[in-house]
Amino acid sequence: MLQQSLQRSQEEVSALRQDVLKMEHREDTLSKECQRLTAAVEQVDLQRDDVQVVLDEQTVLLQTNGQRLRETQEELARCHSQYDALVATHQETVVVLEQKTQSFSRLRQEHALTIDQQQQHHSMAVLR
Repeated sequence: MLQQSLQRSQEEVSALRQDVLKMEHREDTLSKECQRLTAAVEQVDLQRDDVQVVLDEQTVLLQTNGQRLRETQEELARCHSQYDALVATHQETVVVLEQKTQSFSRLRQEHALTIDQQQQHHSMAVLR
């Protein structure tokens, strides 16, 4: 009976050693998986940092472009105002030119009549 008890104890010890080996193997596997995950997290952190740098650069660029857009819109508004003023001046000039043309045409006709009258008067004076 002691013999059987000893053998059973040895079998239990052997089974426990097998369990310990399995646990050590599992611990190694989990340790490697933990290292792999840690490396993956570090890689993600590096990529996140790279993305943040690009995002910061794009934010600055966007702000700069926004400022340029505002300046361009202001310049465009000034140009539109100047254009509107030029159009108004042009329209006034066209009206004045039309008035002067009509006035000149009327004066030309009056001058032509005066010359015709002088010629007729002169012709009549010569005939007398």
